[in-house]
Amino acid sequence: MTKPQIKKLMNVKKENDNTTSDIPDSFEEALKELEIIAAKLEVGEVTLNETVELYKRGRLLHDFCAAKLEEARLAVNNIITDDNGQPIDTTQSDLQRLYDLKNKLN
Repeated sequence: MTKPQIKKLMNVKKENDNTTSDIPDSFEEALKELEIIAAKLEVGEVTLNETVELYKRGRLLHDFCAAKLEEARLAVNNIITDDNGQPIDTTQSDLQRLYDLKNKLN
């Protein structure tokens, strides 16, 4: 991240400085806040106490993002498996898949 990018992130309103009890509404919000925290820590212009608080907040956001990514992975897994839990060949064209299904039914 370049210095201008870091400075831009640092200028985000103070209301983004949440306490550890505030949970973001979305993965994207959490990721954006993590970027802001990383930028503040990169610049190094925070006290030791602020660093500890930023680390705690970052850890909470990390765990939130990890949980959201796991939810997405499971959702995708459900989409790409058949009723028996077997993986569907996602490289196979839809047309080929329909043709194969038709042959199985006949």
